[in-house]
Amino acid sequence: MKWIRTSGIAALAATLLVSVTVPAAAKEAVTVVEKTMPAFDDSTPVQAKISKEQAIEIAKKNLRIPSDYKLSNVNLRSRNTNGVAKGIWYLNFQKTDKDRYDASISAGIDADSGQIIQFYSYVYDPNKKPSYPPKVDRAAAKTIAVDFMNKIDPGLAAKVKYNDKYDVSEKTPLGGEVQYVLQFDRMEQGLPVYENEVRISVDGEGHVLSYDNNWNDALKFEPNKPAVDMKGAEAAYRELLKLVPHYVIPYQAEQKKGPYVSYEMIPYMIDAASGKIWSPTPQPAINHTVPISDKPLGDKPQAVLNITKEQAVKTATEQLPIPQEAKLTGADYNEYADEMSGTMSSQWSLEWRIGDNERKSPYIAAGVNTKTGEILYYSYSTAGEASRSEGAKLSDEQAKAKAVDFVKRLIPYAAHELYLQDGRSGWVDEDRGTYSFTRVINGIYADNERVEVSINKQTGNVDNYYNHLSDMNYGSAKPQLIGEQEALEKLLATYSIELGYVSGNANQAWDPRPLAASGKPAGDANQAKLVYQLIKKAQTDEAVFLDATSGKWRNRGTGEETSLEPIKATDIDNHPAKRELELMIEYRAIDVKDGKVNPDAIVTRGELIKMLVMAMSGGVRPFAAESKAKASFSDVGVKSEYFAYVESALDQKLIDPGDGKFNPEGKITREEMAELITRALGYNSLAERGNLFQTAFQDADAVAKKGQAAIVVALGIMDLQGGKFEPKREVTRAEGATAFYRYLQERAQLKEAPLRY
Repeated sequence: MKWIRTSGIAALAATLLVSVTVPAAAKEAVTVVEKTMPAFDDSTPVQAKISKEQAIEIAKKNLRIPSDYKLSNVNLRSRNTNGVAKGIWYLNFQKTDKDRYDASISAGIDADSGQIIQFYSYVYDPNKKPSYPPKVDRAAAKTIAVDFMNKIDPGLAAKVKYNDKYDVSEKTPLGGEVQYVLQFDRMEQGLPVYENEVRISVDGEGHVLSYDNNWNDALKFEPNKPAVDMKGAEAAYRELLKLVPHYVIPYQAEQKKGPYVSYEMIPYMIDAASGKIWSPTPQPAINHTVPISDKPLGDKPQAVLNITKEQAVKTATEQLPIPQEAKLTGADYNEYADEMSGTMSSQWSLEWRIGDNERKSPYIAAGVNTKTGEILYYSYSTAGEASRSEGAKLSDEQAKAKAVDFVKRLIPYAAHELYLQDGRSGWVDEDRGTYSFTRVINGIYADNERVEVSINKQTGNVDNYYNHLSDMNYGSAKPQLIGEQEALEKLLATYSIELGYVSGNANQAWDPRPLAASGKPAGDANQAKLVYQLIKKAQTDEAVFLDATSGKWRNRGTGEETSLEPIKATDIDNHPAKRELELMIEYRAIDVKDGKVNPDAIVTRGELIKMLVMAMSGGVRPFAAESKAKASFSDVGVKSEYFAYVESALDQKLIDPGDGKFNPEGKITREEMAELITRALGYNSLAERGNLFQTAFQDADAVAKKGQAAIVVALGIMDLQGGKFEPKREVTRAEGATAFYRYLQERAQLKEAPLRY
């Protein structure tokens, strides 16, 4: 098979930011350009303990804002932090070059205490070339973060504890553009205060990119004397937690699209005083016992129609509350591929207006399935109409009954599978009630399958309707599931139980109103609650679910079996390519079987393509488009483990379809790997001009791809062996991993900056 050309590596936006004291290797000079900007008006009167001028001075002094960054914006706003409103000075400093925005530094200063609570910095620097591997690892980034914290808020570091939950699962970066997000939890009486933390991000060069102090100063803490001890909390969780089976559809699956069945668990908090489930906000009861009908009320329509526009209009006007005076103003036919079923779906999108004024006339929209004649959606917009009459004509219960009757009429075949959820989505007020119906099939929740209806309680009509039911085949009977107790133990094993404080006002929203308009709300004297929480032992980089039929863990996107534990190889400890092999193993770009990676075994074509595609994508598994009618290669079908990677390589023009065979189990030579890497770098067209390159190889006459070989050797990506390139020698797994590691090192350095005029 023949390798072919790829485009160059996409340029990455570079980020430079305010530095604190870092190791010498992490320091980098900042080039600044003097630029005159209009003077900022300092005369604006503001009511705050800390004046605007003082806030500006605090920012300049503690954040070391360069002199060529000019103040461009000042706001005094209210920020609601865990239920307590604070007045915050928000300052923005900008640097421009030739009247173009180049950089900015933003700061948030507490208007009462002068404490720095926020900092963000950004520089557009197309010439920046980040190092690979990064100059600063996570451990060094933590040190930098603590130093920064001590500089802007002395003593704060003694009040927090570093949260190391992300350290175990964070993968080694595959590029120099790295941001380490470090979290420091507030500590009171030796316990963490949940959702009260300091977050600091540091890049791979050692620059602090952002700082956010999310702290509720008004909290009051009860003594650290829980009535329920840890054993009691463990027992309470086992007694009170209830598992609910859900259907899971792995949307990136290349083989079985599903559905799988997963056991899902809500990780509630346990009140340390009572041993009961506790939540800072009321949790609505989930209805999974009473459907809107105990049996189907009709047959599911068959997808055998091909209705015209006129038939779609007739269907809509017969089934929906469309007034006779409404005029049809639009009818569009839409056809699209259904990635899940592999079929084409189509609908008529219809529009009506009542009256001639486009800005004030009520607007109606509806969608009709062209194959089944079902109503897919309906919306009645009352914008511009006269005010409604005072007093609701329908009660909440009457509006709810209307919604149920409407769903029964439009989707009679699914009535026995739809469960009305009070307060689960939408809202109920004096004028309108919005109701959500979840779908439960064979006693199992079908995630994302729902119906939503809004009832106008003034008119008694339906305002909105959305049918989100799919044609997925869930089977006619409930599958055999593992026991709930066994599943609960597996799920609980992924958590640790921790005692800590939590505010009853947690997760309060940002208040966007200017302080001058809203007034500064007095902070509530919140009482922190002592609770037990389930904390994930390790935050994995992939979303997983527990297969309720097998008890195995699966990737939520692909459906593939996976492990929650890091994969380790036992046969590379003393290998010279240990670092490079561990990187490929970490990203599952190379397989480990029975604990061994066999580093000196000859690599296959499929394995090498997988390693390269993963290296190029930053470790993100490619998504193979399901819209393809068939696999591009006869020997790499959709069930092949290499399907997504080979199709991605073909899409990126790294490989050529040739005779329709890829030969994934075949071997690859050094010359072929050199050509493949050259294409990944975007230099293959240049490499084809072999006469431009010096090939001081002892076996140059045996090298057909002289330009490609010269490039990878000159860049240090591949080595000569005793002065020879050995073009026909087959590549080992270790050699492939080493070459792609070096490719990552060179890729960033070869990036060209755009010209600026």
